[in-house]
Amino acid sequence: MVKIMEINNLNYGNFKNINLSFNKSCFYSIVGPNGSGKTTLFKLMIGAIPTSGNIICNKVYLNSSNILKYIQEIGIVERVNNNSFIYGKVYDELAFPLYNLGYSKRKIESRINKVLDYFSYQDNINKDITCLTYQEKQILLIILSLLHKPSVLLLDSVFSIFSKDEKEKLNNILRTIMKEEKITIISFTSSLSDAILSDRLILLSNFKVIENCLPTKIYDDDKLFYQSDLEIPFIVDLSIKLKMYDLISKNYTNTKEMVDDIWP
Repeated sequence: MVKIMEINNLNYGNFKNINLSFNKSCFYSIVGPNGSGKTTLFKLMIGAIPTSGNIICNKVYLNSSNILKYIQEIGIVERVNNNSFIYGKVYDELAFPLYNLGYSKRKIESRINKVLDYFSYQDNINKDITCLTYQEKQILLIILSLLHKPSVLLLDSVFSIFSKDEKEKLNNILRTIMKEEKITIISFTSSLSDAILSDRLILLSNFKVIENCLPTKIYDDDKLFYQSDLEIPFIVDLSIKLKMYDLISKNYTNTKEMVDDIWP
């Protein structure tokens, strides 16, 4: 696997000697409760907190002389708020960053349409942003972050505002983009239920990486839940209890799958 992003010997505040690497075209979840260091790590990785030489994206070292070049390698999506947008119209908001990057009008139209198609968002192109739902505004922020073709997409607690079905739909869309555009996705979340959608899970607790594994592993080790102070998803908690009575042989993350196995 090709590494696209690395964190090497990072020391900042309560973080001591943090080392992480992220492969190209993979979906990661960085998970931890409040106070675990998620927000600080996110800010470090997007360059909002100054550091020098410890974070590398697509061979670009994050430091004061490379910050603009580094920012071009990443897409940043935070929770939508009243200050998330500059313009009143969806199209103007989308065209602005590409215009600043020197895209021709034809290339602006082409790139916008391509990214909109992933999300089936074309019907919103001429709308006022104030007329969009909260979820539609959040999707617009994701679309904006993808327009410049970043190497890595960083999502900060984005999945939490969507329903279960919407989360699955968004995950499928992002996976399509990940494969077609060769992008790495790193999602920061406090929800283990959201993290199960990823390829790999990085568990933070008290500013330390306590696990870096396949998502299914953490669900098979209930001790990690208590170590990390994370809430156990209902279906996993039920699975642990049923296993104690030898009624099932594994932990489940999907209710339908468990029901189908028990009552085929």
